[in-house]
Amino acid sequence: MKTKFLKIDTPCKENWDNMSLNEKGRFCEICSKTLIDFTQKNGSQIIKEINNNENLCVRLTSEQERIPFVEIKKNNENKLPYSNVAVGLMIVTSLSFNQTSEATNVPLQADLEQTSNNDLCTDKSINTSTLKRSTLFSGQITSENGEVVENAKITFITINQIFSTYTLKDGTFSIKIPKELIDDENVVRVSYDQIINHKTDNKKFVGYETTDYVLTKHEISSEYDIKATRIRHIIGKVRVMKDDETPVVLSDGKEMNYNEFMDAKFARNNTTINLENKVIYFFKSESAVALYGEKAKYGLYILMNKE
Repeated sequence: MKTKFLKIDTPCKENWDNMSLNEKGRFCEICSKTLIDFTQKNGSQIIKEINNNENLCVRLTSEQERIPFVEIKKNNENKLPYSNVAVGLMIVTSLSFNQTSEATNVPLQADLEQTSNNDLCTDKSINTSTLKRSTLFSGQITSENGEVVENAKITFITINQIFSTYTLKDGTFSIKIPKELIDDENVVRVSYDQIINHKTDNKKFVGYETTDYVLTKHEISSEYDIKATRIRHIIGKVRVMKDDETPVVLSDGKEMNYNEFMDAKFARNNTTINLENKVIYFFKSESAVALYGEKAKYGLYILMNKE
């Protein structure tokens, strides 16, 4: 089992809205084909469509192209109730914690659902002297047309800790980061799931892309302004892109076998690994290498204990 991604190599320039509706999606008169709307389907539905027809034209979002998935084939050892069909599991990778009034230093966590405030575990070991040894990472987030973005989430990530904050009404943010955690390459993830008071006159606006930035020491210690990129709709022939090698999997900071991780993820009987109390992050190549080195160039999963 290897990590896979959806990919449209050559996006079609035809207008989706000008295509005629039919029971499966929209019909393109130029190429005489029906395009299936993947933006309205979940992982298992997408895999089922691809398995039934490898020559598909579809509509998907730029966000869907970055989310990894794994195909599960029929196997009597699977405990899953839908194991009699080929299905897919979309592994969501956003860092999702509720807003706090200030940046919080918490153990690195990730879950398939947004956590509650009770799940935030503030590290009380950070005292005044620690803050004096900190670097202030600050900046502003605006849209492509210059509008400020309020309540976007900025997360500074290390293997063992994260520091998060949200943009204010004017789109500005600041986080104090201990200097000893700042490396030559640093990963910052910006997500937009909870933005508020955002004005747009574009009816097609569906949100902004969650983006990982790999920043230098100088960029972390300077004002760093960010342009939010709109989630794009892409249409065209889709293919499943497979990595030649498997990602690195870290559980509590230690490497574990990728296939054993997947067996546990899909509840196979032969696994001895329990993921019930684990939470998961996934990082693609550039940010994965920044976090864990060249060994993680095919991706990085981080598993941590739930608090």
